[in-house]
Amino acid sequence: MRRIITKFIVNKKWIINYTVVIIIFVLSFISVFKYKKYEFVHDISDAVVYLNENASKDIKIYCDYSDGSFLEYHGYKPYIDARAELFLKKMNKKENILKEYIDFNLDEKTRDEFIKKYNFDYYIISSSNYELIDYLINYEDSNLELVYAYEKVYLVKRVS
Repeated sequence: MRRIITKFIVNKKWIINYTVVIIIFVLSFISVFKYKKYEFVHDISDAVVYLNENASKDIKIYCDYSDGSFLEYHGYKPYIDARAELFLKKMNKKENILKEYIDFNLDEKTRDEFIKKYNFDYYIISSSNYELIDYLINYEDSNLELVYAYEKVYLVKRVS
């Protein structure tokens, strides 16, 4: 029985080339994190700055589903956030908040009852939901006014 033994030859040039490549990769990776400062920017960042300057943290605030966690991070207690399971009647044993949220956004018939029920101090609404923004600004039974508008977000405040 004949054995074939292969010999692995490491070339000095090969080691130098790959060492240089690894060093360049590591230095590039370190420089990205060391010299570039990352800043988390959210669609409602400017609205939160407005709230920080003009409102207390204990306000009643309505926001879009995906914005609630960002508001919680900044110390506010929004009506809803992205943890959908917590807002189902089966989980919270009180109300189906997720259904209320969806109805408020999509069904104009439920909006009046929702506004009266919760009496929010502020509404943060995505600019893509122009129908809801228009409804809130022109709402007859309460004093709601647009206090902040930016590219992606509108902030409506109850003034009475």
